[in-house]
Amino acid sequence: ILLKGPQNVMAEYRRSDLKSRFKSLWSNLRFVCTLPTTTTFSRNPIWLLGLCYHASDPSRLSPFDDQERWEHFREFRTDFVSRSWLTYRREFPCLEQTHISTDAGWGCMLRSGQMTLLEAFVRHFLGRDWRVQKATSDQAAVYRDLLRLFADVPSDTSPFGVHSLVGISVKKGRCAGQWFGPAQVSYLIKDSVNHSHTMFHKLKSLRVYVAQDCTVYMGDVEEMLQRGREDTGGQNCAVLVLIPIRLGGETLNEIYFPCIKALLSMDESVGIMGGRPSHSLYFIGWQDEKLIYLDPHYCQNVVDMQPDDFPLTSFHCIEPRKVSMNRMDPSCALAFYCRDWSNFRKWCHDAEPMIIPPRQRGSYPFFTFNPGRSWEYLDGVTPPTSRSHSSSTSSPCTRSPGHRNSPRRPGKSRVTTYSLHLHRPGEPVPLGLMGHDVDDEMEQDSFLVVDKTDSRTDKQADHDHCS
Repeated sequence: ILLKGPQNVMAEYRRSDLKSRFKSLWSNLRFVCTLPTTTTFSRNPIWLLGLCYHASDPSRLSPFDDQERWEHFREFRTDFVSRSWLTYRREFPCLEQTHISTDAGWGCMLRSGQMTLLEAFVRHFLGRDWRVQKATSDQAAVYRDLLRLFADVPSDTSPFGVHSLVGISVKKGRCAGQWFGPAQVSYLIKDSVNHSHTMFHKLKSLRVYVAQDCTVYMGDVEEMLQRGREDTGGQNCAVLVLIPIRLGGETLNEIYFPCIKALLSMDESVGIMGGRPSHSLYFIGWQDEKLIYLDPHYCQNVVDMQPDDFPLTSFHCIEPRKVSMNRMDPSCALAFYCRDWSNFRKWCHDAEPMIIPPRQRGSYPFFTFNPGRSWEYLDGVTPPTSRSHSSSTSSPCTRSPGHRNSPRRPGKSRVTTYSLHLHRPGEPVPLGLMGHDVDDEMEQDSFLVVDKTDSRTDKQADHDHCS
């Protein structure tokens, strides 16, 4: 105020408030204009976060009667309405060192990430069968406590609100009001959950793992869950697995449609953070060739969550919406909730055949599973101080010698291979860069090979050589 003067400060606040109101109005106008007049559902099965709603035996070709069909659709709608819907909010306290009082226009991916995390918390504390319409008083109290963790207020009691997430991103060099991508939000979720453990003891029973380079390192997850078990006094910990991926160039490659539907049909699925280009959506189900989603772009007033019985109306969407799969942006993040280590291993086993497109000549999976630990394969990843390399080799999660992804062996130069298949007409477009450490004698004919000499074995290497 001393530098700018009170009049200039008030004028700046008024301009900021006018800009926020315009963004809110514009977001709601776009939301209404893109709203279909009617969302139709066929007689085919409807999948929603691992549950199938279908009135007849899938082997029967004859359509089921309307009354039975309506009963199962009503169950689907009850399940859909129970999913948490976090949208743009306006008139919340300004973000730190800014005049921004709404996330309209830039916070849609943050809201999709919040919905993903909240769905994992609901699954963790209330179970998959929880329904908001049939909740007991105790369940409703737990659910409101979970919602308070996402309140849009600058408080330590809301570690997953917009203020907290933006605060973490600012420390990493981003500016408040910038748009976020699926991978960035995945790491924000991980950091925010780790920070919340210092204040909320009950949240220690849920850990977040973000896949690196489209690879799920099972050894890292095992070690994470073991540390969580120690922190919680022997209690089994659950894990939220987030896998940022890109499924094509500018558009989604249609060969991955069956994989997307299969993964969304798994019991462990908690949705996909994705959307259309520059328009984030939270995908939670599918029917036929369309995805069912929750749209965060509707701007609502901020809700005061301090009362014990604050209203839940604005946190649930009553109208399911669908979008064609070919309109999905190729950049997204898959999310899976596993209640313990055994459930995680089961998910890895069940998901492995689903991540490779069917009827393709080459194997271009969504992502890969590696039984080892990331520090054994990736540069720049330091091993944890609590475990030595010798102890990790005896773990059941270490790959056998000679495997393509076996750990680096000292004394041998390292060749990093990227799965860049020579694309020919009629062949699928690969996912992109997926690094693997291989031995020198392995065949490299069909890949773009980057020979990066290991600094431990050759100190004279000063550049990468492409062959």
